[in-house]
Amino acid sequence: MKGGKKGKRWALLLTVLLVVGLIGSFNLPLFAQQKEISFLMWSSFVPSSNLELQRQINEWNKKHPDVKARIDFISYKELVVKLATEAEAGAGHDIVWLRHMDPTLYAESLIDVDDICQELDAKYGGFIPAAKQLAFYKGHWKAVPWFYWSTLFVYRTDYFEQIGETKDKVHKYTWEDLLAAAKKVAALGHPGGFQINTGTYDANDTLYPILWSYGAATVNEKGEVVINSPETIKAIDYVKKLFPAMPRDVLGWDDASNNRFILSGYGSWTFNSPSIWIAALNDFPDIARVIDYAPVPSGPEGQFRCPSSASLGIWKFSKNKELAKDLVKFLLEKKQFDRQIVQSNGYNEPFLRDLKKHPIWTQFATLRAYEPGVEQITLAGWPGPSGPGANKVYHTFVVPVMFAKALTGTPDKEAIKWAEDEIKRLYFE
Repeated sequence: MKGGKKGKRWALLLTVLLVVGLIGSFNLPLFAQQKEISFLMWSSFVPSSNLELQRQINEWNKKHPDVKARIDFISYKELVVKLATEAEAGAGHDIVWLRHMDPTLYAESLIDVDDICQELDAKYGGFIPAAKQLAFYKGHWKAVPWFYWSTLFVYRTDYFEQIGETKDKVHKYTWEDLLAAAKKVAALGHPGGFQINTGTYDANDTLYPILWSYGAATVNEKGEVVINSPETIKAIDYVKKLFPAMPRDVLGWDDASNNRFILSGYGSWTFNSPSIWIAALNDFPDIARVIDYAPVPSGPEGQFRCPSSASLGIWKFSKNKELAKDLVKFLLEKKQFDRQIVQSNGYNEPFLRDLKKHPIWTQFATLRAYEPGVEQITLAGWPGPSGPGANKVYHTFVVPVMFAKALTGTPDKEAIKWAEDEIKRLYFE
């Protein structure tokens, strides 16, 4: 009997060892691990927006106590590197914040989110056309359009009043009207200006509307490169006329330079998001009282707004795709998005029509030009098809460099030919 018991004990021990060995070979935990959802997010220029997003992540987490939700805020330059690294490695966060047409650039690494977009489209009055340009690629939604922020005409009402320009008149400006006013305020010792260089998306978001409003474009509806045109010459000629009314150092401005320019009291106008007004409210209340935002001026061929845009994608390698989808849908619900609008002080504008009805843009007269906007809202690469080419041209600042070349001595035709060659390379190589 004793030998039998001893044999059974050895048999039990052997079984345990075998089970442990099998578990180790399959790399499975002995105890269930808590699920985790991780979110890689750009750190907004508006700190209160980051705080609100963190609060919403925590709120969602309370409804899923078996899940650990984590959001990592990083700078945009870090984000660009991180996205590329995670896509290449097939490992990293579950949900990622994508800028402009990044969904087309990372299409092979993202899951289709047709179900989420179709649900949101039906629930909130539909997406505006620019949303498809942003994230619909090869027949599928590759990310969920989340919000955009617009670059409008920002000016000091007190300086413009000194040259006889009323708010009503400024809100109806053509580019030629701006040219005339810019010369006058510069003569007062308060020039205006905007970025015309690489490394700053404000340059893209200001110069693309000028191109379009004079009938020029990078590519046409078929995706053919059409930048080399008489219309592009007209757009360059306009900026050449405007340039003497700006500080020459706009050729080296970064993303924050135009903010500092206006908040210093020196600058009279620029193009920017609500961030200038928000910063003034916090630190320069006297300046905040004389800041106004007006629509982007119109040109002979129309009036356009080129916003920077954000969408939410889910990596294919995510181990918790359904939970990731649930969190994305939660953030796009009206209750949550309304709070995002408020905490961003109107910075975050929705792609969904019904969510645009928030009263903040009428509550604050300074922001009244934002929603509803009079301009056609479209993204870089319009009127061409969405795709990686448009995204690469935007992210490598081809259009701003073309203008900068023309402003610094390169003959217009040579600057345009350089841009044509770059666009062809980025689209087709």
